[in-house]
Amino acid sequence: MATVLPKILRDFRARELSKILPSAAQLNAAGAATQTSSTGSTRISNPFLPWCNPKTGRWAPPLYSRRRQKELVKAARSVELESGSLANRGIGAIGLLPPGSKCNAKKVEEGKLVWKEVVESAARANAAPSVAESITEASTAGPSSSESLQPPASAILRSADVEWVGRLRPVDEGAPTSVTSRLYSNKKRMFKGHKWERAMESRKRMIRVRMRDMKDRVERFKNHYRRRRPNPLRPPATRKRESLPF
Repeated sequence: MATVLPKILRDFRARELSKILPSAAQLNAAGAATQTSSTGSTRISNPFLPWCNPKTGRWAPPLYSRRRQKELVKAARSVELESGSLANRGIGAIGLLPPGSKCNAKKVEEGKLVWKEVVESAARANAAPSVAESITEASTAGPSSSESLQPPASAILRSADVEWVGRLRPVDEGAPTSVTSRLYSNKKRMFKGHKWERAMESRKRMIRVRMRDMKDRVERFKNHYRRRRPNPLRPPATRKRESLPF
């Protein structure tokens, strides 16, 4: 059974890997960040990560938004590979994508191992001279699926040794990592709570003091009204003669 790559994944590989086709002089003139490392793997700037201009020191946004990255990762995971014990891990062709916000470097490295196992199994079976020839397009997907792979993509598909150059923005070591830590890092309590909950401690202290002195409070209350009670034997107070207002 031949491996089928989605068109969105084939177009991505052909678009990004076509940067290595021009000569070195043209690459230097255009300012492309593509080179070959000492190990022989092709080095290409990671389009999923922000890029810092070494001359100006400014950061440029990623070439692919998070939505497009998620679509590519979803398409790569949907690929069914015949890689023995690693076939049921749901990794698919994730090793053909660079690491980014939607797929970390650990998953990409694991995907590369799966892809290398596919390459080795295809070589052992002698089903095709290269992995590019073993990757076919679905005949029922429409006229777009009948197009052949571009030369740069098919050349790289023979090997997964592509080093994506780039790193995420540096994060402060003392900065909190979780969302809860970032929101409540400088606060005494995590949640504000209701007003009656915030006033509960002071109210309990007040109730404790009043219950302690309740006997004296009752006595003062009774004596207060006893003093104000009218005495029938006391002569009435003399009132001034009322005068008319005119």
